Amino acid sequence: MEDKLVIIKKVKILINNLDKIIINIPRKSYYNGDYIMKHSFEVLENIILCNYYTDNNIRVNFYNIIMTKLDMLIFILEIYLSHKYISNKYFINAVNSINEIKKMARVWIYGSKNG
Repeated sequence: MEDKLVIIKKVKILINNLDKIIINIPRKSYYNGDYIMKHSFEVLENIILCNYYTDNNIRVNFYNIIMTKLDMLIFILEIYLSHKYISNKYFINAVNSINEIKKMARVWIYGSKNG
């Protein structure tokens, strides 16, 4: 399946990178790898769903859900970093990717960088 939206490609890359990171997360941890992957796939799902709607109010609602899920991903990564499950390098790379996706979503939904 070819993705026409660059943001979908970016989220898929993020999911693949997070999948490599979660190998170090112990299963006993409450925020185990399943938790972060669940939120990652929900971001992708909401972006795809949002793309099908033309009503701006609905799209803004999806945008809010997407931003919330992305913020949760950053928070989970902060927990992983504090427990030393991931390195600072992986944390920075993942957070930079998430922030890039957030900017792309804002421009996509609101049509400008200032959204």
